[in-house]
Amino acid sequence: MKNTKANIDAFLTEVDMIKKYILIRSMKKIDNILRETVKIRKMNAEFYGRMDTAPPPKTTAEQERTGKKINNF
Repeated sequence: MKNTKANIDAFLTEVDMIKKYILIRSMKKIDNILRETVKIRKMNAEFYGRMDTAPPPKTTAEQERTGKKINNF
């Protein structure tokens, strides 16, 4: 009689390794997305913080320049 259980166990081990690899890869992608989200939130906080502390423009020329800078940001 052949030992078929040995073949099945080896196959299950390979399947588990593939699943583990896929899980690790997915978790790395999620971590990268979370890091990018944190960077974007910091940039938004810095931008709006600067907008709050900046004095309001006095003339129309200053308003136009400020508008251009904000659009370029």
